[in-house]
Amino acid sequence: MKRVLTVILLSFTIAATDVTTKRVAVEIGPSITQVDFSDVISGADGIFSLQVLYMDNFDSVFEYQSELNEDGEIEWYLDADGQNLGIELEGFYDDVICGISAKSVPGFVDCFGGEGGEDIAFLDKDYPNFSIWERDWEGCVGNLECNWQITGTMYVDITGPFDDGIGSLDEIDDLQSQIDDLVNQLTGCVNCQGDASDNGMVNVQDIVILVEHILDVENGDCYSN
Repeated sequence: MKRVLTVILLSFTIAATDVTTKRVAVEIGPSITQVDFSDVISGADGIFSLQVLYMDNFDSVFEYQSELNEDGEIEWYLDADGQNLGIELEGFYDDVICGISAKSVPGFVDCFGGEGGEDIAFLDKDYPNFSIWERDWEGCVGNLECNWQITGTMYVDITGPFDDGIGSLDEIDDLQSQIDDLVNQLTGCVNCQGDASDNGMVNVQDIVILVEHILDVENGDCYSN
């Protein structure tokens, strides 16, 4: 019973859609107003999710300050003059905000969803573009209005049904090759195609024999009456 169940589960796995995640670097700067993820999706069908993670090589008009904490360790924070800095990516379906954490090491900041922002946005092959601008939830919106001169590399995770030929067509071709080999083995074992029991008809007994042969194909033995 356990072996038969394995064959059934395999058929469900083949029919499932492969969902994978790619980490993508997005350059941020005052003159960069849009990012296009068409090359990442590569025309694949379906809806993809986008999650902002962090920024590297971060720089702005604000300076980092440091202080000693209770354990005597140095803590860095971005002196943003009380403003809540963020980078907003606005897509067709929704927006996502990289809220810039004030406490971070120089050049590196964590992203978090701020007030009015979500952690995840969505895109597809028809709407792969996102507008980019600086954002303060308490006032300014847009690079010219905020004018923080934020630069750096933002890293995002894009998850969805990528069509890369990995885990899809390649696996199907390999499976077809295995099926062809199995058919050749079975053809040499029986006189009538499908009539494994050689009783002149195809019935449940032939199906049982076929399953037993598949599960024991490594031995290469043919079924004998």
